[in-house]
This record gives sequence, C-alpha cells and structure tokens, in this order.
Amino acid sequence: MAAHGSPTGGNAKLDAFLRRSFDPRQYDRVLATHKCIVDKNFSFVILTDDCVYLTENPPRVIQPVVQLKDVVSIRLINDFPDFLGGDQQAETQHICVRHGSHASTPSLPPSPSTPLQSPNQLSIPD
Repeated sequence: MAAHGSPTGGNAKLDAFLRRSFDPRQYDRVLATHKCIVDKNFSFVILTDDCVYLTENPPRVIQPVVQLKDVVSIRLINDFPDFLGGDQQAETQHICVRHGSHASTPSLPPSPSTPLQSPNQLSIPD
C-alpha cells in the first residue's frame, strides 16, 4: 500500500519515522496505521502484512507486538472507556486481540493477550 500513497493518512511525522525505521521493502508492506491508546498513553499501531507494531507519540521506537500468524481471535468488547469523553468516547471501539506466541518469535511479548487500545480500535485484556 505504501507504494501507492502514504499508509499514515497524511501524518508526515509518522510517515518520516516509518521510512527511517523500516527498509524500503518493509515500508512498502505497511498496510495501515491507526491512532491508539495503550495504558492510557497516545500511540500508533502499525499493521503490515505479517505483523502488528506499536510506537509512541511522538514516534521514537517501533516495537513488534504480535505476528498475524499468531492471532487466534479478535473480539469486539461492548463498553465505553471511562478515560475518554464526549464524541471520542462514543466513537471508540474496544477490541481484544488474543494470540499465542511461538518459539520462533522470541522478540514478541510472551503474553497470551496483548491490549491494543485506540480511539477507533481499542482492546482490553479479558
């Protein structure tokens, strides 16, 4: 997707960071980015064709969170985050991403559930 336009939706700072962090072939594999909240901190989730990454805002370090092959389920949680208000709270979706880690991906967190929280895609652990 990156070859046809920025996957960052016009966020020049995030786009420049991804171009510095990934080699051109990796950057071209970025499918989408999204604002997210992790532990009540504003971050970005980056989706490639094989992995989900997180970076803080402003972006400084990119970290792999889970390989897509390890995703077991994605479930919508029907609730509203108490730390957001107004339209932002009403437009927020919580999702829970359940995954299992494989020995072949030691750089990824070993937890069976990784919270990804976003104003449009949030997750909370069970």
